Amino acid sequence: MFAYPERQYKKIRRTAIQRGRQYLEESPPAAFSFAFDGQRTVQQVITSYYLAMRTFEVVGASPEQWANLWLRLVWIYEDLKEEQLALEAAEKARNYFAEAMSTTARSAAGDQQLYILLGELELRLGRGGEAFRNFHTAATMRGEILATKGWPLIEFRICVSSEAHRLRDNTLHTKHLPS
Repeated sequence: MFAYPERQYKKIRRTAIQRGRQYLEESPPAAFSFAFDGQRTVQQVITSYYLAMRTFEVVGASPEQWANLWLRLVWIYEDLKEEQLALEAAEKARNYFAEAMSTTARSAAGDQQLYILLGELELRLGRGGEAFRNFHTAATMRGEILATKGWPLIEFRICVSSEAHRLRDNTLHTKHLPS
């Protein structure tokens, strides 16, 4: 569900579509072209995301939509080795996912996914305690994700985080979860 824009496209409310149309009628863009020739450049990709942000502002996008947009920007900035921008995008994605957690209802499996994403973002932001809390919450819930993938998913993420912290701090300690 999360980070898949094609699954969220059908969730756009009719009022949001009407609001977008009304905005375009009242404020038509002046000589604006948004066409791509062949493979997109990095600049075009990032411009697309900022256009999506403006569209989200106009139509009143949900916290999940904002969170997914910022999550994809995290990945792009990480690929570009833009650490500071990736951290800023991760913080925004985390905040929107946290807002979604507290304002919308999902299935137990959806909550598990959300807690895992929150844990993943907390790891990126260097907040191991919060990450562990989110992973633990996901692991102790009943739902589809951990019923099929189980603890190895959580253990992998925590071990990767522990190794990253060990390397960064030059220490030899790691964390292990109970089986």
